[in-house]
Amino acid sequence: MCISFAIAAMNTVGATSISLLIMIFAFESCWSATIFTMLLRGLERHTKQGGSFLVSIISSDVVLRVMIGAVLNNRNAHIAMVIPMTRYILAFNFPIYVNIFQRQNMDSHREANVGIVPVPNEMELELAREGSTDQVERATEVADK
Repeated sequence: MCISFAIAAMNTVGATSISLLIMIFAFESCWSATIFTMLLRGLERHTKQGGSFLVSIISSDVVLRVMIGAVLNNRNAHIAMVIPMTRYILAFNFPIYVNIFQRQNMDSHREANVGIVPVPNEMELELAREGSTDQVERATEVADK
C-alpha cells in the first residue's frame, strides 16, 4: 500500500497529495514492526546485539531525509518521493526473500537453549532412583550412540 500511495502522491497535487502522504505513514507503521521481528528471527543468543544494530539502522533514516531534502530543493516533491518509494519496494521484497529463499537457513537455528536445564528422560530418572552410577553411565553411553 505504501508503494501505491507513493506513486499516487507523486502524480497528484494539493490536499490530495498530502492525504496520500498521511496514508503512507499509516501503512508504514505496520511494516516497521514486521521487518523488525523478521530481522531478529533466528539470531538466538545474538538477539540483543541484532536488536541494537537494527535500532541503529532505523535511526539512520536521517540520511534518507537529507537525500529527500536535497532532491526537494533541486527538483520538486514529486520526484523526491522516489527515494522513500524505493525503500518501500525493498521492504516489500525482504519478507519474500526471507520466507521463500532463506527459510531453511533462518529456521535451522530457531531454538535457543540458553538458561534451560535439560530434563532427564524416564530411564535416567529410574536409574538415578536406584542409585547405581554404573548403570547411569551405561545408559548415557547408549543414549549418546
